[in-house]
Amino acid sequence: MAVRHWIIDLATGKLRLVTGREQYYDLDSIEGLLILGGFKLEKTFGDWDESEEYSFPSESMIIVARKC
Repeated sequence: MAVRHWIIDLATGKLRLVTGREQYYDLDSIEGLLILGGFKLEKTFGDWDESEEYSFPSESMIIVARKC
């Protein structure tokens, strides 16, 4: 997905355009990429403090992987 963000400096009124691309992966795809890179998926979490197990409605996907 291509994204555009307009940033307005409220002090000066200047506009700045920031563009980029985003790519989204599901867990199966990420695990496949990890395996290709020589890693093993150990655990996934749905938040940074590891208190939530990853599930579809999680806001984040935190991955712990180990080099094989």
